[in-house]
Amino acid sequence: MDKQKLRELKILKKVYFDFPDRDIGFSESPDFVITAHKKCFGVEIAEYYQLGETGGRIANEPKYLDNVINRGTVHPRDAHFVEVVHVGMTRDEKTEFATHNMMYTPILSASKRLEKLGELIEKKNKLFKTYRKDLDHIDLLIYDPGDLQAGMDGEAIMSRLRRLQDSSVNELQTNFKNVYVFSEKMGSNEIIHLWRI
Repeated sequence: MDKQKLRELKILKKVYFDFPDRDIGFSESPDFVITAHKKCFGVEIAEYYQLGETGGRIANEPKYLDNVINRGTVHPRDAHFVEVVHVGMTRDEKTEFATHNMMYTPILSASKRLEKLGELIEKKNKLFKTYRKDLDHIDLLIYDPGDLQAGMDGEAIMSRLRRLQDSSVNELQTNFKNVYVFSEKMGSNEIIHLWRI
């Protein structure tokens, strides 16, 4: 099993934890098929990173961060998002006791992050017609490693998503039966059920 599929399986099991391994099958369109209670449904996994592919590389390629900080090696598509800064710490105003190179990436505004989340859902909606037709339904599970919750706007974003979850009127347009956002930040996990048919 490749690294990406293993990562997707771990994400799946954080939300669909009630299903034993024997009920979970690997697929490609959608990513997983779950067979239980005489029903067979699919789950498509999407990963949300506010910086798109750049965020994915930072989060999922273990040596990437080290290469950026210590060698200055940045993927060509990341050059406009990533900056290495030298940070010094002092005991008092005169004595520097520690310096480090760190990677700086911007945090997008709340509206931009929500826009990117909408774009991700729309991208998966466009692929829906290519998914298997023999399934009872297909769910979309969006994994957020904490990018939605990051920064000062993070709680406002999560509050907005919770209000959508609790609203009887939801402007989300999709063919997926359920759309979940699984947000994980420093041990604080939250599952938001954005859409249900």
